Amino acid sequence: MKKIVWIVVVSLLLFNAPPIFGQKITFSPDILSTNDAEIAAIRDTWSSYIKDCVKSYKTKDRSFRLSYWNDLEKDNGFSDMLIDNMSAFPIYFYGELITFNIDTVENGFYRIRSMVIQSDSISKNVTGVFSLYAKKENSSYKFYNYFFLEKSHLNLFTTKHLDYYYPSDYAFDPKEAENAENFYSKLSDKYKCSFKNKLTYIIGNNLDDANRYIGFDFSQKRSSSKSAGYFCYSNNFILSCQVNHKHEIVHSIFITNYPSAPLLFQEGIATFYAGTIGKDYRSHLSLLSEIIKNSPNIDLSNFGELHKLTNNYTNPFYTIGAIFIEYALEIGGNDKVLALFNYSDTSEEIYKAIETELGIKKSQISSFLKDYVKRHNF
Repeated sequence: MKKIVWIVVVSLLLFNAPPIFGQKITFSPDILSTNDAEIAAIRDTWSSYIKDCVKSYKTKDRSFRLSYWNDLEKDNGFSDMLIDNMSAFPIYFYGELITFNIDTVENGFYRIRSMVIQSDSISKNVTGVFSLYAKKENSSYKFYNYFFLEKSHLNLFTTKHLDYYYPSDYAFDPKEAENAENFYSKLSDKYKCSFKNKLTYIIGNNLDDANRYIGFDFSQKRSSSKSAGYFCYSNNFILSCQVNHKHEIVHSIFITNYPSAPLLFQEGIATFYAGTIGKDYRSHLSLLSEIIKNSPNIDLSNFGELHKLTNNYTNPFYTIGAIFIEYALEIGGNDKVLALFNYSDTSEEIYKAIETELGIKKSQISSFLKDYVKRHNF
């Protein structure tokens, strides 16, 4: 399969198409010239869908794209599971989208196979190769997630709030699933969070395997780490290599209830309660202490630059977010934490939240953090 994909990449790079809000959409010659009326109809519907996805991304109005999706999945809270996979470069919105195959599979379903290519002045890179399905309903085609058919080949384990899907060769531990359920329930109750749908939890032996279950032959969101995983808000699912991935479970609670809240606090609360990169919050506090010792003049208030300090062991942005969560608990309990989540994810709002809710002016943030780390690093 990989050899075929790369041959397609090389050949289709020769074809071009007009940009659609910065996105190029291209079809293989066979699809463009098809005499099959059904494939032509799917091609045209798919092209319209991509245009409306781009429109919804710019306007934040999801109704454009939801109308293309089947009712069975929509009734269970699902639309396009692929759309959030590449949060930095959403797959339909940047670069060139190339659809190279549309063919029948089973029970009236057609499989649509596409790839996304990102390019700069030096090179072109494939950032995603993926599939989804289309099926005729009445007189028009509706789209289905790859997972819609794939889940029938996976094992299912359910708790009150979580539906686990995993392959037969995965060493699934029901006790860990119950531990995850308890963690999810207690944290939700603690902050009085509510949910419309159960959380879908998809597990693979590695992240690539988990991604394949939702339709990715290849995704730039990949990792060999057993700590790897992510939460997708718009479809309320976790992809992971582990049964009790607490960091992503925290995200599933707070991003669902506070989708516009600052990323600093979202990552902070997940790190405070669940750690990150396989280590707990206290371990990351010690690592931040080492960073400060090595660079005593560092400005920790410049949140947009903290990524430069990230390494394989720690992410200071996450740790600093966790410090603000811990401090909020110290001075005002759960209500003070939730107050931070009522601000939006802009620099102005973040600094406003820190000053208004925590009493720390922007000019004081760096010295506050250094002192806090010194006092709490034990």
